Amino acid sequence: MDGEEHPTRLWSLLAVLVVSLHFLALVWLKQAHVPIQEKPPVPPPMDVALVAAEIPQPQAAPEPVPQPPAPPPPPQKVEPPPPKPKPVVKPPPPKPVVKKVVKPAPKPVQKSPDAPPRPEPTPERDSAPPEPPRESAHAVEAPVPPRAAPVVKAPTPVSVAHGRLLSRPEPHYPASAKSRGLTGHVKVKIWVSASAEVEKVAVVQSSGHEILDEAAVETVRDRWRFSASMKGDTPVSDTYEVVIKFTLKQAD
Repeated sequence: MDGEEHPTRLWSLLAVLVVSLHFLALVWLKQAHVPIQEKPPVPPPMDVALVAAEIPQPQAAPEPVPQPPAPPPPPQKVEPPPPKPKPVVKPPPPKPVVKKVVKPAPKPVQKSPDAPPRPEPTPERDSAPPEPPRESAHAVEAPVPPRAAPVVKAPTPVSVAHGRLLSRPEPHYPASAKSRGLTGHVKVKIWVSASAEVEKVAVVQSSGHEILDEAAVETVRDRWRFSASMKGDTPVSDTYEVVIKFTLKQAD
């Protein structure tokens, strides 16, 4: 505050001096135009005093009146999002059970034995008595009776003699089936050709374990031997059904 009051006082003093100098100059000019004969009245002495000008004190800014805080806005209600619908899990469709369809082998067409040749009928001789002498040219001959048809006998059916099982080795028990303790009975159907060869093997009744079914089919197809079935003197194809058992012994 002292630094600000010092220049203000100087300016006030300078203003007072300037005013006093102008006043003295005016007085001197008036005295210069007055004739010298008369002595001008001596003005009373003036006392010039420097009066410090009052410096206006800066008014302090009024303190702001604290206003009451505005009431907070009411909280907005936030609606919870609607629950998402749970996805409906559909149960998987049941697996179709594949059944092994065993196609029966076509039955061989049995050729009926050639029918014996029909005996040619022996021409019958007329046993009629010799004609009597014609009495006239207009006589009529007696009618001849019809000939009887020959009787042909039906051929007797020839029975089929089924072949025999020549070699029947036991099936190989799979090691994995042994370790798992799998057992069961497999019923298979076997087609044997006229040349006594195993043409086809199919599972008729499963053991419940595919590994045992496959072992039975492979054994019959690759290792079993049959003799051909005979129909008279002619070999024919034939079919057989066999049950193969898979059982574990205590030693195994």
